[in-house]
Amino acid sequence: MMKEEKKTFQVVLIVAAVLILTAFAFFRLYQVNEKNKKALPYLTLGESIDSFDLLDEGANQTHASALKTDRPALIFIFSRPCSPCEKNILYWRKMHEVLKDRVDFYGIILGDPTTAFNFSENAKLDFKLYIPANLDKFIEAMRIKLNLSQTILYAQNEVRYLKLGNLEGEEAANLINMAKALIKI
Repeated sequence: MMKEEKKTFQVVLIVAAVLILTAFAFFRLYQVNEKNKKALPYLTLGESIDSFDLLDEGANQTHASALKTDRPALIFIFSRPCSPCEKNILYWRKMHEVLKDRVDFYGIILGDPTTAFNFSENAKLDFKLYIPANLDKFIEAMRIKLNLSQTILYAQNEVRYLKLGNLEGEEAANLINMAKALIKI
């Protein structure tokens, strides 16, 4: 009987060791994945935006909670340092023209208030422009590491589409259709 108990104990010990090693391996993989995700220069599909404190022209603050509504949001982050050089404005205007009040629009300029809002007046944009309340915190939270513009479709508390750099006509049309589909959900 002693031999059988000893074998059972050894099997239990081996199974427990395998389970502990497996749990440790999964934990380490999770840590590596999180570290790699933070190193990316953009948000990933399915990711949630938690930090989103913006100021509009009237110094009214908009928080991340504004994104947690049932409405989809299109977030346009202008390229740096030359917001007036932004090539996506044509497509962003078209998106606003087609989707109007069915989608929330956030044009975000990563710069000082005077430059941003003077640009808004001169460009005659038909959507509101914002600046981050805390630029460094916004850049860190949105993982902006490149000087490229970003076009983000955000719905149901997650990034549904993200494009770095210049949009193409077909991409803009697809994005409009994606937003329309999310409006119906």
